[in-house]
Amino acid sequence: MSDPKVGLELRPRGVGEILTDAFEVYRRSFLVLVSIVAVVVVPLTLLQYFLIVEVVDLQGLQEGERLLDAGEAARVALGAFALGILGFVVTQVATGAATHSVASTVAGESPSLGVSYRAALGMLGSLLLATLLIGLAVTAGFIALVIPGFIVLVRLIATIPAVVVERTTGGRALGRSWELVRGRSWQVFGAMIVVLIITGIFTGILTGAAGEDWFVQGVAASIASLVTTPYVLTVIVLLYLDLRVRKEQLDHATLRHELAEGR
Repeated sequence: MSDPKVGLELRPRGVGEILTDAFEVYRRSFLVLVSIVAVVVVPLTLLQYFLIVEVVDLQGLQEGERLLDAGEAARVALGAFALGILGFVVTQVATGAATHSVASTVAGESPSLGVSYRAALGMLGSLLLATLLIGLAVTAGFIALVIPGFIVLVRLIATIPAVVVERTTGGRALGRSWELVRGRSWQVFGAMIVVLIITGIFTGILTGAAGEDWFVQGVAASIASLVTTPYVLTVIVLLYLDLRVRKEQLDHATLRHELAEGR
């Protein structure tokens, strides 16, 4: 780890170093990252739990206590659809903002909530398109066979960082990620598996102790997301930057220039 004024040293790293340095970057940007995620995660998570437990009343339906009539079913379906669309859009904004914040921290800057969100909003179209294309590509891979699905998912891991840092548009961002990850797929896969295991265990412990009250469950799930989501995104950004260091000798001056172009 280098001087905070310079940022994280840009050099090739092994999987263990990436995971360790991600904690340091996460610590430095903790307040900004948590704030970015909280704006989205807290209200959406509570709305989801409210919709599932209070509106749909799954337990009552399972026990045969009541059935939804056509009007109720339509309202529930419409509400779920609207929440899904809203959640998708704001989640991409938050993902873009967090990605920008992490990259800025690595570059030696001190990103703010406003700057990060403005950067993400300025490339919202590309973020949405890239995410949709990733979903389609991964789905097609899993439909073909499970293994191709995982291969596609790993090869496209750098798509969103490419959009945010380099302002690469939707379709090109997928190709950019595919080429960057080429030859390093196993390392990327290993890093993400470890991260998902760690965050999955933490989330399971926290939500498992929340009881049956929908509000408590929602709060527990929100806290879990607030803690784990920024770290996962930090690892993804560091993987992306590591790939560029290895293949393009990325330096701080270039990274700062690219981030400045996106503001």
